[in-house]
Amino acid sequence: MIQGLELSPGVWVLQNEETGRNIGVVTGSGVGTDESAPADLVVVDPGDSQLELDALARFAADMGGQVVALVFTGDPGSHLALERFPEATVVAPQNLGNAISLPGWEIESLSPGKLGMYSKKARLLFCGELLTAAAIPDLMLGADNYLLALEKAEALNTVLVVPKSGPVAQGKKAIRERIAADREYTQNLVRHVLTSIAARFPRERVLSVARDVYEDYPFLEAHLRNLEAAWGEFSR
Repeated sequence: MIQGLELSPGVWVLQNEETGRNIGVVTGSGVGTDESAPADLVVVDPGDSQLELDALARFAADMGGQVVALVFTGDPGSHLALERFPEATVVAPQNLGNAISLPGWEIESLSPGKLGMYSKKARLLFCGELLTAAAIPDLMLGADNYLLALEKAEALNTVLVVPKSGPVAQGKKAIRERIAADREYTQNLVRHVLTSIAARFPRERVLSVARDVYEDYPFLEAHLRNLEAAWGEFSR
């Protein structure tokens, strides 16, 4: 089931209760339009299943408006929403120059390949794959880039953080805890990789040991992918 939750006036998140997926929506008053006019919808990280896109389309119809822009915090690739909403302006790390009318909101380049959408007034950040609390960090774009994104997100004056998946973080304490957890994981992994490279351990051995040690770890495969990515990043 997909539930709509209004975070602040004109700002919504559509949450897929089964997958934990979040779709950010900024409507009417959130984008500075007259409240009596049809609501234009700016969507952040639209769902990647037909169920989620159907829910988004129904939400737009219920609001009496249409999806005018799609903001992707990462590379959209051949995302289903591009076909579902072909008239919408698309903003992604690869085409930051695309302009959207979004008074009170800023598109933040958090690091190469990662965007956020931030409202200074609402002190709200749509942060994509950062700070999910439902998984470990994804370091496929580089551990250093992830740490940079955390640093930039931390510098924003936020009280509400909405990741692409997982629960919303509300309050400065909750946000600090998520940033600290992501930073600690990333820094520990980097230290492990650098130490292993310095000791001239083969990458295959390090991965094999990690697989044995973390056999029951719920994020084992994601952790191994991170190890491989960091190995490539720091062994050059």
